[in-house]
Amino acid sequence: MTPQAEQICGPGGRVLQLLAYRPVTAVLLELARRSRRPSHFEDEYEVASTTFHQHAGELIGIGAITRRAEPGPPREVMYDLGETGAEICELIAGWLTLLRSSRRIDWKVPRRTSEAWAAGVVPALLDGPRPVPELEVTVRSAHPRLTSHQVKRLLKNLTDAGFAEREGENFAITERGRLAIGELAASARFERRHLGDDAVPITPADGANALRGTLPLIGLPEHPGGICEFVVKEKDGENGAAVAMAWVEIRDGRVVATGYGAPPQAATSWAQGTIDQWLEAVIDHRPRALQAAGRSDLSKPILDDLHAQLYKRD
Repeated sequence: MTPQAEQICGPGGRVLQLLAYRPVTAVLLELARRSRRPSHFEDEYEVASTTFHQHAGELIGIGAITRRAEPGPPREVMYDLGETGAEICELIAGWLTLLRSSRRIDWKVPRRTSEAWAAGVVPALLDGPRPVPELEVTVRSAHPRLTSHQVKRLLKNLTDAGFAEREGENFAITERGRLAIGELAASARFERRHLGDDAVPITPADGANALRGTLPLIGLPEHPGGICEFVVKEKDGENGAAVAMAWVEIRDGRVVATGYGAPPQAATSWAQGTIDQWLEAVIDHRPRALQAAGRSDLSKPILDDLHAQLYKRD
């Protein structure tokens, strides 16, 4: 009997699954401008009332929209953006900057990117250009229930989105793909904040891989460089809690190498924190959430520029 293919849901996958329904993004972006009644969405976006009410319940559940009844006659039901609505609209805007113009209506792309992350395809690409057979071995060693077809499909999804590219027989992550890691982190943080037990877990390994995947985006033209080590902890002050590390080497202001685990040489500076502290430091630009030591003139500029590259794009 053929084993059942593994079902994948990666960090941020729950909220990205919700955004994959086109009516949801249309409703949220419209409510960011003004209050609306359900009939408006049916007339303007051809969203059937049953479809709207189905997703409205999910959006109300995560605080993205609110529902209120205005007294009549006639009595009218109005919807407004909820307390988490602005944050989820920022997620939509962030992903829109990365989706190719021909795919701006294809909101399955972010969800598929999350799946490729959870399956290990994106982290495997961070080791440099690799051929498909090598990628398959790496991915299926961690996820043996994944089929060869699934791995190739996930790789094709990334390539179609412009997040990966083919170089001869090898595949490599693109700059757009590295930026997408930042959007995955923001989507995962939204889940962590607002979905509670329904959020897909984030591990220290996820955090370390996200760092090494995005650090090549930075540049410090006036900086002589050094090696900075980043430590991601599951929880603060708990013995035996999971820990993962990433590192970056900068020389003459540019990134020359990154890696997972301990650096090959002694680091000149380091920063450490829990998963939530790292999300706060990079997404919200609050590096003081982290503990730092060594040369602060290296770790702080790195984190400053990483935030700018990921979340301050024009």
